[in-house]
Amino acid sequence: MGILHIPGIRRVVSFWVVAAAAVILATVPAAPATAAESVVTSVIVINPGGRSFADTEEIRIQMTAQGGTLPYTWSATGLSGSKLSINPSTGLISGPLLNWVGSWTVTVTATAAAGGSGSTTFGISVFRECRTC
Repeated sequence: MGILHIPGIRRVVSFWVVAAAAVILATVPAAPATAAESVVTSVIVINPGGRSFADTEEIRIQMTAQGGTLPYTWSATGLSGSKLSINPSTGLISGPLLNWVGSWTVTVTATAAAGGSGSTTFGISVFRECRTC
């Protein structure tokens, strides 16, 4: 048996294949949106990385965030044993240096004015600087 060649038939067949593929693609539901696409009010707090300070240095860590509606309200957990605090309006972590040393794991949260929040966790270490070296 041989292949029967009829002029014009190939065009009709290819049209039906393309049309059938278009119908199939049109009926496949779209992939669900990712969290970043579906939540406009999400906030991303930028992680400053682990920080280490001598006990003679001034400790200042300015937190930043993006997304959501300004202004942010800042809060932190893990600072209670360190004498550090976070300014709820500016996101600045600071505190007195009274010859204390230690390490803390801190979680900082920014909450957007219109709702939505984000958090990040990092470490802060304070070491005793050698004063007689």
